[in-house]
Amino acid sequence: MESSFLDFKHKVARVLQSRRRKQAVCSGFGLSAVLVPFYEKEGKVHLLFTKRTDRVAHHKSQISFPGGAKDPGDRTLLQTALRESAEEIGLDVAAVEVLGALDDTPTMASKYVITPFVAALNGSPLLTVNREEVEEVIELPLEALLEGRNPRNERLVVDGGATRQVMAYRYDGHVIWGATASVLKQFLDLARLELEGTVRSAPACEAGSPQPDSAGS
Repeated sequence: MESSFLDFKHKVARVLQSRRRKQAVCSGFGLSAVLVPFYEKEGKVHLLFTKRTDRVAHHKSQISFPGGAKDPGDRTLLQTALRESAEEIGLDVAAVEVLGALDDTPTMASKYVITPFVAALNGSPLLTVNREEVEEVIELPLEALLEGRNPRNERLVVDGGATRQVMAYRYDGHVIWGATASVLKQFLDLARLELEGTVRSAPACEAGSPQPDSAGS
């Protein structure tokens, strides 16, 4: 499987480096960044997510990628994603191979523009979780997220009690929706490249793409 994983990693890197990334400029929005980490576990590609606690400022108890808001001391958004991932889950940044960035994804609820960085990890990571910010680390197999039942449109109770129609991914009792689902869909579109032959990009902020929630900030 090692050669298959390396082949998958190289294909993802080539696609990321050959496509034109969409950048969003949204007045009044803050900047944030997340990692989209994938790695080989038990012979299969897995993606890593976090479930946020109910004590964080935004997106309480929701599933997101590791990451957060840009600090004044961060020179770049990539540095933001790496720093936040180290702070939240103890990810060893020396074991992270950043392959490229996906399209910017604005969030409506917290008013942040999220820049997602796709990263390959050297095997299943050993983590130290910050329990103030992260309730649970979630590892999901890529093939399950690519199955025909995902994604689906669902009516979910979101944003403090409102019911909305959203795009969602489900697996093993976990529900991924909002901005995290949009970022995930971008990555999964890349993973399907070998079959589909096309990459679909998320629309920029000016095209009305702010998502209801759910990503690190």
